[in-house]
Amino acid sequence: MSIATASRSLSGHPRVDPDTRARVVAAAQALGYRPNIAAQALKRNRTTLVGLVLPGVTSNFYAEVSTRIQQVLGQDGYQVILCLHQEDPALEREHLLRLAGYQVAAIVHAPTGDRSARSVYAEAGLPVPYVVEINRHSLDGSTDAVCCADEDGVQRLAEDLIEHGHERIGMITAQPRESTARERLAGLQAALRNAGLPYDDTLVAVGEYSEKWGAEGLRRLVQRPDPASAVIIPANALVLGALRAVSELGLDIPADVSVVTFADFPWHSVHRPPLTSMQRPHEEMADEVCRLIAANVGRSPQLAAEPVLVRVPAQLTIRASVKTLTDDPIARRTAGQENR
Repeated sequence: MSIATASRSLSGHPRVDPDTRARVVAAAQALGYRPNIAAQALKRNRTTLVGLVLPGVTSNFYAEVSTRIQQVLGQDGYQVILCLHQEDPALEREHLLRLAGYQVAAIVHAPTGDRSARSVYAEAGLPVPYVVEINRHSLDGSTDAVCCADEDGVQRLAEDLIEHGHERIGMITAQPRESTARERLAGLQAALRNAGLPYDDTLVAVGEYSEKWGAEGLRRLVQRPDPASAVIIPANALVLGALRAVSELGLDIPADVSVVTFADFPWHSVHRPPLTSMQRPHEEMADEVCRLIAANVGRSPQLAAEPVLVRVPAQLTIRASVKTLTDDPIARRTAGQENR
């Protein structure tokens, strides 16, 4: 039969007789035939490759998100290339430019700061593939993004602490170069403001998203003359370090310090005590990224819609890591002000 008929049979073209398609497929299997991906990319002027440009996969969040994206996109015939920038802007740029050389169909990007992948490609004079940001979003608003509702999530954690009587609430966080750090801090500030409590920036330990800083930040907040009575830990990498510092200092949760997290590990429920946490919607965020890729890959730039920022809410799980200081902290504070 003709080359065209064999090609249509293998590509699933609808205008091929089922018996003919079965014979071609059987012959291809017997011969061990594999499609030439590079040749297909040249013909289509794009590949079925999707690049993931992420900080790393030691984070439970990025490990689960990347696994889910690969599973879902794989069902649609895409292959995933994983690139880890390790929070290094130079390495991030190198990965983005290399992916352009592969003519990837799309890129899933967790930016190191406020600079979008689009700006990197524009600066290099390269065409821009479809890009969707994950977890973090750049400031220029030129790129679709799927993020957790970070500000709302931390605000709800802080409100729970306030309801338990805590007024000196600390936070261990990173430099505000990423949207996540800024929005999580804004959540704490909003909760304090709504409760009529002052915001004390000395109770915010700012460093980097690392286990080492998690430990150092916890020590700073609890070893000061006027220690924080509760600490919000808003990132996976910080949790283990903070808990290690709690153990090394001989402290008890929640008797000595209350601890809540914005990252829910499976072991949080079996830790002693179990940790109150926001459960970030890993699977829902990954599925939304895949939906946007399916809707936008191959679309003409002239037909592209305005960039969207999708916020997926997290789920608050109350456990036993928060000590109750008073039943009504706001009433107690008001009474104290009247007495003065």
